Amino acid sequence: MRLAAAVVALVACVHAGFWALSGERSAAPDVAGPIASVSYTPFSDSSHPDSVQATADRIRADLKVIAPYTAAIRTYSSTGGVELVPAIAEEFGLKVTVGAWIDKDEKRNEREIKAAIERHWRSAGSLNLGVRVGASH
Repeated sequence: MRLAAAVVALVACVHAGFWALSGERSAAPDVAGPIASVSYTPFSDSSHPDSVQATADRIRADLKVIAPYTAAIRTYSSTGGVELVPAIAEEFGLKVTVGAWIDKDEKRNEREIKAAIERHWRSAGSLNLGVRVGASH
């Protein structure tokens, strides 16, 4: 059994080594004009919207960078500070597709959906409600 594990480990290491040494890199496509839409979250990782609070300054700084490259953004939640996004996006001429983070917590879902609908009616974009495939929450 140890020999089989050692062989598998050796083969995996050799394969990874060849892959790393091949140095094949792919360049980003040359896109003419703005991208139609970009997914956006004002968090530095994939935080649950209840675990962090986004600030208007952070959102404004992010959207200032994003705005020259796209006409619209899509959010994945409507709480945790993300409810500020539509109004700030409007400052930069961005349309917003408002999303709602739906998980197993029904009270949280109600709060999220309510916030998403309120933001939808204030923004010129659209509204998406759904469950993320493979969501662990």
